[in-house]
Amino acid sequence: MSDAAAATVETELKAMDQQVTDAQAQLATATDAAAQDQVARTLSDKRRGSIDRINRATGQRIGHGRDLSGCGVKNRGRHRGGKNTSSSPAATTTTTAAETTTDTTTSDPTTTTTTTTTDTSSEDTTTTDTTTTDTTTTDTTTTEEPTTDSSTSSAAATTTTSELPGPDENNELSGNDGEIQQPATVSLTFRGSPVTRVRAMPQFLRVLSGDAKEGANGPTNARAAWTCTGFEDRLIDKYPICPEGSQVERIHDFPSCWDGQNIDSANHRTHIVFPDSSGRCGNGFVAVPQLRVTLTYDIPHDVQVAGQYKVDSFPEEHHNPLSDHDDFANVMSQCIMWRLVTCVNGGRTCKE
Repeated sequence: MSDAAAATVETELKAMDQQVTDAQAQLATATDAAAQDQVARTLSDKRRGSIDRINRATGQRIGHGRDLSGCGVKNRGRHRGGKNTSSSPAATTTTTAAETTTDTTTSDPTTTTTTTTTDTSSEDTTTTDTTTTDTTTTDTTTTEEPTTDSSTSSAAATTTTSELPGPDENNELSGNDGEIQQPATVSLTFRGSPVTRVRAMPQFLRVLSGDAKEGANGPTNARAAWTCTGFEDRLIDKYPICPEGSQVERIHDFPSCWDGQNIDSANHRTHIVFPDSSGRCGNGFVAVPQLRVTLTYDIPHDVQVAGQYKVDSFPEEHHNPLSDHDDFANVMSQCIMWRLVTCVNGGRTCKE
């Protein structure tokens, strides 16, 4: 996607947020059903206009009765036998080069602080000041398990315009500091449901994982996302100190139970929620592919031990690791989504 197209998508997604806000305000003062219907029609027209502008900017031709019969899963998919009924959902995975807007930074320690991770679609940056508190043993020199940083750190530095050139030069938040670290790897995996077939995500569905303001909002929507490579079954809410040969890793799982109607909601959460512990969606919700975003970082071991990596997001969060979060907007074509759904419902592992 070109920079111009990406800018249009971002502008229109923000406009759609505002459209919902405006409509809710109008509905609050609507005196009868006719007035409410008019608000709904106006909102629908505005959203359709935004979607059309996104389609034109991205070259999509959605909603024109496209024949999807030629959108089968590519031959690179490996069949794993049977339908998708195992406890480990089937997946179609896309791995990209380490280019995301998630920023990891390193800095000299100043005062100790808990850290926060960043949104892959936001201006968060990662830096750290940590102490080594082993989650399984007090001996941090002999354990092979990841240890954790339970302390906090903060530092203040002025961001130079060279870090955020051109139109982004004013995007950095005061109080963020350190050297931005690019992820070593970025993996996007869509998984099926362990209990049912999934439906296609609608275009422009917006999904959140985690809470960028956990310190202010509380832990309800926060999710532990930190670990080390080789320990993916253990997500923790502190910065890990990884064994030699293991990389710092962030794993974000997204909600996958959709209300079947809305691509967004006022709080960006109630239209799509997490399944229960068995993988089932609640009444009124349907299963869609679950996105997992995995990022790894080559943070030197001595930097980890010294507590010199952290996430920079909102300075008010004081680098809280539980403020790690991700945003996702589905701009896949119908053809790609069709392949994805066919893949996971067929119990395959596919790559694009």
